[in-house]
Amino acid sequence: MKIKHFENSMTKICLFTLFLLTSLFAQSQELKTKKKIVRHNRFFEKYSVLKSDKTTKHGEYKMVTHNTAKLIENGNYVLDKKVGLWEYYDYNIHTKKLELEQKYDYTNNKLIFNRNNDSDYDVFINGKWIQTKLDTIPIYLGGYRKFYNQVIEFVDDADVPKIATLSKVNGNVIATFIVDEKGETSDYKIELGVGGECDRLVLNSVRKVSNDWSPAILNGNKVKTKIIVIINFKYWSDGSLAVVLVTSKL
Repeated sequence: MKIKHFENSMTKICLFTLFLLTSLFAQSQELKTKKKIVRHNRFFEKYSVLKSDKTTKHGEYKMVTHNTAKLIENGNYVLDKKVGLWEYYDYNIHTKKLELEQKYDYTNNKLIFNRNNDSDYDVFINGKWIQTKLDTIPIYLGGYRKFYNQVIEFVDDADVPKIATLSKVNGNVIATFIVDEKGETSDYKIELGVGGECDRLVLNSVRKVSNDWSPAILNGNKVKTKIIVIINFKYWSDGSLAVVLVTSKL
């Protein structure tokens, strides 16, 4: 046990030393602040990059809502890698406020906080699916809003709006997938669709972002759960199209 403890201590010392040296190296570089409107004018990013490499983020990062400047995401980069504590915020439909949803320590790869909920989930127990409340819900790294933003971004970028507009599509597309006991995803399906290409592209959009999960816990055991994503397409008489994620069981 002493040897194991010594090895763990040495590992932490080495990681800290590497982090310190990397930070000192980056601090010696000149920085340039960048501001960027992202995800179809919904959010605003502010962060710094190295002047010698404008693709390398370094220093504090913030994402806020474009119209109201409410904090959505906050943390720090060192040479384009997330380090230390990151905070993610989401809208609470009950309090009607943006609240802390998740806090994650990227340096130690440790979840510090995740907002739970008391919704019933589809859980696979003893060979069959049941609906029940969980001790810990399945967790997406970055939280509900990050998952939501990425789904909508992929949907928008995949020409779904163009296809839907041409066919004047209205209605919900319900996609589901499984998060198993290891946090791995599988069994992507369209449970209800509006037809054809729209359904396929929505399913592909959900699949692209479903790769950073921790499993749900029930009665102290990791369990397999089903994630449900509902995306609504509304074609308006003026020819415009609204694409909205109605709900996501997270």
